Amino acid sequence: MGGYYEAYYESLRDGEYKFNLSQPKHYLQMNLWADPLPYSGIYAQFSASTWDNSALVKFDRGYAEKSFFEKTKLMLLYKEERHWVSSPLLYLVDTGKIQRNARGIRAEMWNLGGFAGQLIVSKDASEKDYEWYGSYFDSDGNSLVGRLDYTYRILKIGSNFIQRNKQYKISNSDGVFLSNPKYTNTLNSGDLTLYFSKFTFLTEAARSDSDWHDTSKENTALQTELRDFNLGPLGLNVSYFDYGRNFHAKSSKKFSGYDGNAEFGRKGFRGECLFLVPKKAVNLTYKYSYYDAEDIAVSNNPDLREDYNVVYSGIKEKNFWSFSELYIRMMGGINIRMGFETLAGSEDKRNMIFMIDGETQLQYCALIAKVVDIGGETYPGQKIVLAAEQKINISDNVQVFMRLADVRTDALSWQSGFFQLKYFIGYDFEMYLECGESWYTESLYSST
Repeated sequence: MGGYYEAYYESLRDGEYKFNLSQPKHYLQMNLWADPLPYSGIYAQFSASTWDNSALVKFDRGYAEKSFFEKTKLMLLYKEERHWVSSPLLYLVDTGKIQRNARGIRAEMWNLGGFAGQLIVSKDASEKDYEWYGSYFDSDGNSLVGRLDYTYRILKIGSNFIQRNKQYKISNSDGVFLSNPKYTNTLNSGDLTLYFSKFTFLTEAARSDSDWHDTSKENTALQTELRDFNLGPLGLNVSYFDYGRNFHAKSSKKFSGYDGNAEFGRKGFRGECLFLVPKKAVNLTYKYSYYDAEDIAVSNNPDLREDYNVVYSGIKEKNFWSFSELYIRMMGGINIRMGFETLAGSEDKRNMIFMIDGETQLQYCALIAKVVDIGGETYPGQKIVLAAEQKINISDNVQVFMRLADVRTDALSWQSGFFQLKYFIGYDFEMYLECGESWYTESLYSST
């Protein structure tokens, strides 16, 4: 048994207004697990919170599993994340796109004469949601995900079948029935992997058939990659991809709509080069991506929230992105990173990043500088970001952390501060006292 309890209390101030005290927020999470039989397991997560009035205690997620003959496993799932299968290049399955509130069964097998496989069958919980026109009710939704692969020496081949079904009952604001549409999205894919001593070769192809969108043509996706190709201190990854403009995958963030990356309709290359300077703790990295694509606008379908509309401009752009980095590890635990990023095509930008940091048993310190959109004329223009982070272990139980940031442009400027006092009570109990918001100054050193 495990879990944690969290009490959250905050005070706010906006400009000249006095402090406003919010109501205390409480959250309790309990995790229970057991092994009642050999090769079996049960897990359940419960929670209670003051900001959710739907139930006193909620059953968040859980599973029960049993292995047979050390080569097969059967699992019962309740809102559980284990909806994934391997899709080595196209990433056709994203757990969050299928899991949601689903109940289902997962079966696995492995080491059966070189064969392995997974099968997941799940059904969504019925949910009612509201739109501008009234409401829609997810009356029937289910998923079928299956994979079979075979491995022999340096060869691995695999195939996926993924189907996502949805049926809705749509009513207007007066509760009058409007329609009862049903949608299906089916994916079939195959992949091949060859393992060599100096590199790995992978390729994956897939086809999409859907009545959510037009998939009568240009509904395939292909990607081929040469991975981990090593020539002494030089390492290379090179990939070619061709994603059809009508290749839609409801199970994948990569090929879905407004809540995903919407990478359909792209054709090009991407790669990475890593050079380890001999006898020096110095890394040189170069990453790039080049592809042709039409300018598109992806928006929420106003008639159904879970659907999306794609509008193509008819104008093709050549898009290029690159990121170059120098990473130096010095004596005394000090690290220096310098990066330069360029974007060209539908978006033209140049960004520069610098960070120096160091850590000892007592403290961590970092200085970060970024110049975003160098020479940019689009509002708000070029941005200069300066930030400092420090973490100090005052004792075995007390830790202090702070982050200060200053951002300046031609049109505006702002400053940010985040301070945290952490106290380790013991027995996995912790207490925090925080001032300021942290989320918008986290991960300041990044390539984007």
